[in-house]
Amino acid sequence: MLAAVTMTGQGEALGMALYEGRWYIAPSNVRIEGGGWTQERVPVDGFELAADDATASATGSASVLRNDRFELTVHRRPLPGPRPPIGLTASWDGQSDAVVLAEVRERV
Repeated sequence: MLAAVTMTGQGEALGMALYEGRWYIAPSNVRIEGGGWTQERVPVDGFELAADDATASATGSASVLRNDRFELTVHRRPLPGPRPPIGLTASWDGQSDAVVLAEVRERV
């Protein structure tokens, strides 16, 4: 699902909260934006973990997943930066620049 949202920008998980036994949609000022891929059908399954750098550093840390066509990098400590050609970014009130959550590259 993460690969599909990152590549197409379609779909966004709602924030949910449980209060006194009932689920409610929790409003959020976080805006998630994905996309950059064409309308062509692409494989968004079969991703396997290729690398996992869980250490925190000034440049962040990331997990890299691959399938037979794409490499998906998920940033554990997102940093502000330009939106990648195919990627997922987040912004919120008081955040002047969007942060890059994930990016996809086509494998050659």
